[in-house]
Amino acid sequence: MKKFFIIIVFIISGLSLLIIVYADNISEKLTYNLNRNLNVDWGKDHPKISKQNMKVDLLDLSVKWDILNIVFANSQSSLILNSITKIQTNKCTAHISLLLNIKIEMKCDEIRIAYKSNNWVSHDEMNISSYFFERRVFDDIYDKQGSYEVKIDTQKLYLNKTNYGQYLIEYAFDE
Repeated sequence: MKKFFIIIVFIISGLSLLIIVYADNISEKLTYNLNRNLNVDWGKDHPKISKQNMKVDLLDLSVKWDILNIVFANSQSSLILNSITKIQTNKCTAHISLLLNIKIEMKCDEIRIAYKSNNWVSHDEMNISSYFFERRVFDDIYDKQGSYEVKIDTQKLYLNKTNYGQYLIEYAFDE
């Protein structure tokens, strides 16, 4: 039993040493792949992503960027997600923890979100929104995720050019 334990410790130590020694090379390849995948043009119905200085750090389990812009495709649908037209983030770091559940902590200097205004129409005694929630969208997001926590901390949050100052968004989903 001692031999088995020693062999397991030796294997784990060896793999840890390999990861530490080659962490810079692995981080470089992850950075290249992430940037390459974000540069793909998926067509006119998909968001366009532009970024500056995006880097992956394997040992820190983080992704850092100076600027990340997402411009959403124009759609005639009234789905609530189509109300967002653009998201801009500046000087951000996202730390990712993959232990018992997924945790993502993101800190940004600035986040700007542009969205189309929501029009409310009065019909009899009800107010009806020009946008609607579709269950399928939320089922797709939450069905296969498991447990995760997301925390976004920004020094400046702009919603349609209105500055809301320092803002902390926390969200968790436990299965």
